[in-house]
Amino acid sequence: MGPYGVISSLLLLLPISLPQVTSSDTVYLLAVTSQAVGGTTETLCVTVGPSGPVSLVVTMEHKHKSAILLKEKFISREYHRCIPFKVPVVRVESVALIKIQIKGSKTLLKKDTKILITPPADLIIIQTDKPIYKPGQTVRFRIVSLDTNFLTYQQTFWAIEVQDPLSNRIGQWLNVSTHSGLVDLSYPINCEATKGFYIITVWDKEKNEYTQTF
Repeated sequence: MGPYGVISSLLLLLPISLPQVTSSDTVYLLAVTSQAVGGTTETLCVTVGPSGPVSLVVTMEHKHKSAILLKEKFISREYHRCIPFKVPVVRVESVALIKIQIKGSKTLLKKDTKILITPPADLIIIQTDKPIYKPGQTVRFRIVSLDTNFLTYQQTFWAIEVQDPLSNRIGQWLNVSTHSGLVDLSYPINCEATKGFYIITVWDKEKNEYTQTF
């Protein structure tokens, strides 16, 4: 697909800044998403129709830090380009600014576009080695930490507990760190254990709770 096709497709999907027109008749178009997940890769597209030689700079500002995403010192004819860029990793929602500046001898165009960055929706999976256990057997279970790309990542769990059907805490681990994104634990069931559903509960450092029954 050519540059026109790429930009046309993006314009249908993404919020964009409108073309800016001055007396010099230099126009431009910036296409970028208005919301992104931290740590992911997004695409930014720029079109410039200059009436004379201009320079172009596109930067991203986030938490008092600035990074140049695209820079062209000399544009004298119609220009199209799409580039990938890395979205900053965040733990809470925050806003980044995409700033574009086009400068010529008689032209100065500026525009700021906001991007809402949300933290990744981490996935915690708790899996036992069997769905049903008999009294006296050992429960072996694994906890897996996955990011938005379904890749394992390191973290420390604030607490991990096992409760019996009467809501009694019969097992507990504190400040458990993952190894290659995994935690492997086991708990021996008493020979006189109460029949019913047992619950494994996991809390991460932000005290988010995840459960699994067996």
